[in-house]
Amino acid sequence: MAGKEIRTPSEAWLPLIPAFLLPIFFFYFGRAESFEIFFGAPGAELSTSPIYYEWGFGILLFTIIPILIWTGVLGYSIKDIGIHFGSVKKILLLFPAVFIFILIYAYIAANFQEFHLLYPRFKYIGMSDSNEIIKYYFIASLFIFSHELFFRGFIIQGLKNNLGPAAAILISSMAAAPIFAASSIMEGTIGIIVNLLYATLAVRSGSFLYSALLAWIWMFTLDWMIIYGI
Repeated sequence: MAGKEIRTPSEAWLPLIPAFLLPIFFFYFGRAESFEIFFGAPGAELSTSPIYYEWGFGILLFTIIPILIWTGVLGYSIKDIGIHFGSVKKILLLFPAVFIFILIYAYIAANFQEFHLLYPRFKYIGMSDSNEIIKYYFIASLFIFSHELFFRGFIIQGLKNNLGPAAAILISSMAAAPIFAASSIMEGTIGIIVNLLYATLAVRSGSFLYSALLAWIWMFTLDWMIIYGI
């Protein structure tokens, strides 16, 4: 008697296909370097325009398409994508551990020149322009929210019931790798660990809000550690 054929559930393909197509599309057309290629004028790289282009592109790509698939095609409630606090008890030990790891990572990164070349990304707008810096972090927050909604919400919640938690964590982390790899060797390498930790938080809690908070803390902490020379 032949063994039973194992097939991927059809509804798992709807998160799987965007999981690998959207990050590749973003990598080639949505990053700051793409702005300079498509729209750049002399001196464009010395402004926040490429950064805002990257974040705006990501906000649209990683929010609209996943939500349309999640609610319109799969027919799930928007809340079930992970827009809630989930099970806090399941991450009582994990979240503080990841938080400490993120702070240590930011401290170490702040002492490497390769991060000084990238962060803070608002270095060209004038450090005394508080309104511009507030706008910068507001838009950054929207991008981080959309990024985590896609990778730790849409992908994780869409796959864990069909393929299992371990597969959801691995696939989510693999899908996010190209974005981290585009930054620097160190960030691309440690980004693998960070992705796995964020995905584990999302699986255990059922929410992507915790990884979004940690991602924002990492960026903000790294920026100001570099600025103050900590």
